[in-house]
Order: sequence, then structure tokens, then C-alpha cells
Amino acid sequence: MDFRFKRTGARHARTALFCALLGACQATAPKASMVTARTTVRGDTLREASGVVEALDRIQPELEALLPGVALEELEIWIQDQPHVYTFPSDMDYDAEGLYAPDLKRILLARGTRDMERVLAHELTHAALQSPWDRLPGTLEEGLCDCVSAYLAPEGAARLRAGRLSGAALACGGIQLALRVTPFGKGPKDESSEVWETQILLSNPPMEPAAQRAVFAVSAGLSSSKLSTESKRAFYGLSFLVIERIVNRNGFSRVFELCQRAEEAGLEVVPEDWILEAAGLEATQSSWRRAAVEALGEEELMHLMCMYPSGLAGALANHIHSLGIDTQHERWWEVLDVECALVEGTTSTSLNDLWPMRVAVAQRLRR
Repeated sequence: MDFRFKRTGARHARTALFCALLGACQATAPKASMVTARTTVRGDTLREASGVVEALDRIQPELEALLPGVALEELEIWIQDQPHVYTFPSDMDYDAEGLYAPDLKRILLARGTRDMERVLAHELTHAALQSPWDRLPGTLEEGLCDCVSAYLAPEGAARLRAGRLSGAALACGGIQLALRVTPFGKGPKDESSEVWETQILLSNPPMEPAAQRAVFAVSAGLSSSKLSTESKRAFYGLSFLVIERIVNRNGFSRVFELCQRAEEAGLEVVPEDWILEAAGLEATQSSWRRAAVEALGEEELMHLMCMYPSGLAGALANHIHSLGIDTQHERWWEVLDVECALVEGTTSTSLNDLWPMRVAVAQRLRR
């Protein structure tokens, strides 16, 4: 007994020492702060903090009205150059625009992030979720938070959807695109038309096991996960796809009902088949890929082209060369009408005014 007591006491002492050292290694709080009823926002300046407070004042009540089973308690929000809890940030910290540290009740936002309100809404959702939301399996909580953020910050929704839906499609076989080029002043109805078209597959190496099944088991949002950036993008995309389909059909309340049903049945997580049925998906890769591609609209396709301009730039540059266009004196976007379309569907968008595409094509033309 004494031996066990001494060993236990020593272990507790070591644990306490480790926790103290870990606490000492926590990142230093930003120097300026603003306090609201339930939240302290910290930034480098009061002006920086006030911008988040203004967004918080709008988003918080809308979040509580939108989702059942949520409650926001006392919380801190820190604005940092890179979100990190400790002075030795992990690799994941550098991938993230925002983080939520539940043990510290702290949200960390990246300074200057492009869609601050959307990122804030995402992390606030994590902070607000109560039981039985914890019944969502795998990465699906991330999909829920993304869907909520798209509703609460619609100005960033198209860019978010483009990234998530393309991530889902790329994880399940890719996206088939059609590139169409027509000299200005001519078109498909002209007998002299010189319309040129080619098809290009945007794809990634297949994931094993099948990503659309693994998303129900892998918690890609945890800082402890050792997944690659591509794998995280795939799981976030798949989780967004399945949650968005449920929400589009029957609202956020339907997702909550699935969690309640699992809790009442004594299940730790919502079964995969319940989720697939609610989302109108099959367990096959082709079903998920088709659903992701069909969900892409014109605005999402435009953002997709900005994300992956090199996917089409090579083919377009080769065609420009074949036409004999003097790129030293002529700008291709002034003499050609260039369009990208989804092969599966009717969605299309012009590439002429997309600056990332102009840059990518120029780089290819110089080779």
C-alpha cells in the first residue's frame, strides 16, 4: 500500500510539473482586449479587437437561433498571426485560419484571414455545440460548422463551397472539365466557327480506404490527427457535402434529430446508414462524386478555377501557341472567348477575367 501510494504520488507530482511547464509554454495573450457580456476578444490593437466584437454581436444570436441544442458560455477570442495555443505551434496550426481549444474555452483566429466572419462563425459553432451533437461521427462536426458558417457569413459561402465540394469530388475520382475556346466574333452557329474544345480531369491519387467511408471514422479536425493537408481537405469536403445535403433537404433540425435518435438508442455515434439515407447518398464513390460535382454552381466553378488555374493553363497555352497568336503584342483574353464547363452538368464560367488564370497561362507561355 505504501509503495503504491508513493508511486502514485510521484506520478501525480510529475503530471503536475508537466502541466505547469505546458502552461508556461502557452502563447502570450495579445495586449489589447475588449470585453462583452460573455466574451473577451484580444488583439494587437483595440481597433483589431473591435472588428471581431462587431462580427460577434451579429453572429452569436443568429447562431443560437439557427441551431437547436447550442449554448455559448464564457469564451475568449484571440487574434494571432498564426493560430496557436503554445509557443511551439504544431504543423496543423499553420494550416488553419482558426482553431478552437475547448479545454481553454478559447478561439484563435488568423490575423488578416480573408473570410474572418465565416471563420469566426465556424469556430463559434464548435464552441456552442452541446450534447447530443457529440454523436456526429468522424469529421462530420467540421461539415456542420462549415454549413453553419456558410449560412451566417454568406459573402464567403461560394469560396468555401468551392473548396469543400472540390475536395469531396477529388477524393472520389475527380472533376471532368471542358475547356472551350472561340475567337471573338465567331461562335458555334457560324459556319466558319473555329471553336476548339478539350476535356481535362482534375484528380488526386485515390485514398485508401475509400474516403467516403473513412469520413465516418476519421476525426480530421482534431489537432492530434497526423493527416496530410490533402487528406484533411478531402475529409472536410466530404463532411461538408453530406451535411449540406441533409440541411438542404430538411434543415439543421434534421441533423440534430439524428443525434437525438442515436442518444436515445444508446449509441455513441449516429450510424453511417442513417446519415446516408438522410443525405440521399449511396455508400459508393461514384454517388458521392456525382453529388459533389452537381452541387457546384457558376460562382463555385469560378472560385475553383482560381484555386486550380494550372489544371487548364497548360492546355490553353498550347492552343494559343497553335493559333499563332503573338503574345508579345496581343493579349489572349482580348482575342479569344475562353470558357470552362463541367462535363457532368450545365454549369460554366468565363476564364477571360480571372487573374490567376492569366498569370498561370503567362507562365506556361514563357516556357
